[in-house]
Amino acid sequence: MMGNYKIVEAHWRIHSNKDQWKVNIDGGGIGKWSKIPQEAIELSVKLARNLKARWINIDIIKDDRDYLITEFSPVWRHYAYKEKPTFIYKVDYNIDTPLEVSLNLERMIVESLIRSGNKD
Repeated sequence: MMGNYKIVEAHWRIHSNKDQWKVNIDGGGIGKWSKIPQEAIELSVKLARNLKARWINIDIIKDDRDYLITEFSPVWRHYAYKEKPTFIYKVDYNIDTPLEVSLNLERMIVESLIRSGNKD
């Protein structure tokens, strides 16, 4: 999730078992908050800047060589901090915004819009 051209939250969606092909969290996948490679961060920032999208959700996958964007949207389903028991939080999570803040995304967006409105 990009906010004001920087990553404010990122997670991996992974299979809950070897027989499951869906990784959507509401479809049974697991959300894992862990290290995000710099290449994926840079690709996300580049897309947001090129689109001039201050708030945008970006889905990325890794193939054998590169990170690929599979979807981007200003609309998303966002989760609250520790909303589901299947969420995994790793100590190597490297996004600057703390999860306790970024997983209250609606508040972040409203506060951002208020700040930008006060600059006019």
